[in-house]
Amino acid sequence: MRRTAERIRRVQDFLGCRISIENTSYYLHSPLAEMNEAEFLNAVAQEADCGIHLDINNISRQQRQPRPARTAAFFSTPSKWRG
Repeated sequence: MRRTAERIRRVQDFLGCRISIENTSYYLHSPLAEMNEAEFLNAVAQEADCGIHLDINNISRQQRQPRPARTAAFFSTPSKWRG
């Protein structure tokens, strides 16, 4: 997570503005993951001071996978650090 946040900060510094990251559509979920995707996105956004672009289509695609992510996690895990 920290590596991802650092790379986002570098891009923002280079561009001179804040950017947003988008949730991805993935096909395999690691059983070793320490966070679900919503928690990861929030942690990266907080660390990098960037926004989140929530792509509903990507969430929908993930629901059709053999081990789908919980759609509710994206909406029930609000970012507590943003106003």
